[in-house]
Amino acid sequence: MQAVVSDTSPLIYLTRLGLFSPLRTLYDRVIVPAAVWQEITVGGKGLPESENLQLAVTQGWIECKAPSSSQTILPSSSRLGQGEIEAILLATELRAVLLNDDSDARATAEHLGVTVSETLGILSRAKREGHLTNLKSLLDRLLAETNFHMGAAFYRKVLEGVGEHPSQP
Repeated sequence: MQAVVSDTSPLIYLTRLGLFSPLRTLYDRVIVPAAVWQEITVGGKGLPESENLQLAVTQGWIECKAPSSSQTILPSSSRLGQGEIEAILLATELRAVLLNDDSDARATAEHLGVTVSETLGILSRAKREGHLTNLKSLLDRLLAETNFHMGAAFYRKVLEGVGEHPSQP
C-alpha cells in the first residue's frame, strides 16, 4: 500500500455513501492539503464530511499537510481550484496517488507523472479486495443522492470490471 493525497470530492462522496473509513483500510497514509481541509471543515462546517475529516485527523489516520513547492510546476493555463492545485503539488512531492474526480485536475496530474484515482477507483478497489459486497447499489446511490455524473457506458464498464452486471439487484 502507499500514500494517497485526496482532493475534496472523493471525501464528500465517500462520506455521503457511508464509506469514509475504507480509506484507512486501502491506504497506508491518507493526506489532505490545507486548502482541502479548509474547504471541508470551514466551508462545510456542520456537514458529515467535515465531522468525518476532523475525527480522522484527530485519530491520526488522516494527515493535513501543505505542499512545500509552488504552483509554478503547473501549466499556466490551468483552471484549477486551490484544493486541486495543492493536492496535485502534494501528490507530486510525496510520490503519492492523487484522489480526484475533476477531469482537468486528473489530466494535469497525469501530465506531471502522478498516478490518479477517483471515487470510482476507490469503490472498485474496495469491491475487488472484498471490503464491499455490491458496487451497483453504491453507484446507484452516488448518482441519485449526489451531483456525481457518469454515462451509462462507463457505468456498465465499472460494474463489469468488478464482476457485477448492471441489471443485477
